[in-house]
Amino acid sequence: MTEKKPIYTTFSWIRFAKDLVFGLIIIYIITSVFFGSENEININALAIGIFLIIFIIIIDSKELEVYENKLRIKSNHLFGLISRKTDIELSNIKDITYSGKFSQSNDLTQDFLRLILPVFDFKNTLTIKTFDNKTYEYEVYVYKEKLEKIISIIKKR
Repeated sequence: MTEKKPIYTTFSWIRFAKDLVFGLIIIYIITSVFFGSENEININALAIGIFLIIFIIIIDSKELEVYENKLRIKSNHLFGLISRKTDIELSNIKDITYSGKFSQSNDLTQDFLRLILPVFDFKNTLTIKTFDNKTYEYEVYVYKEKLEKIISIIKKR
């Protein structure tokens, strides 16, 4: 049986393309460092290359999907090639809130700074409290406008 399409999703082709371009830039830097004009590999270049490769692997983008009876939180690594899913039944959600300042209006600035600095204001935090007394917190690069939409959909159900 195939799964139905989500009612609402936070997937963004623009964000995917931005992350892909960033990854390609890093790969270009790595290859130019290793295959530059010199014939021998510099130990500093090797360390930088390993760091950048690890950085590409651990980039984590979360995507939220609302289905008829569940909320799915997907953690994507390596541009979605590796992903982990967490499903929460909508009927089990007691309260859902978000906090943060990440919005569409300041996205471009945040994208550039996020690539260079680990600034935490460029994320929003989604907090989910369930009837079985569990609390889930997710740091997400999802616009607050999209989080508001998800919360309104869930509260209507």
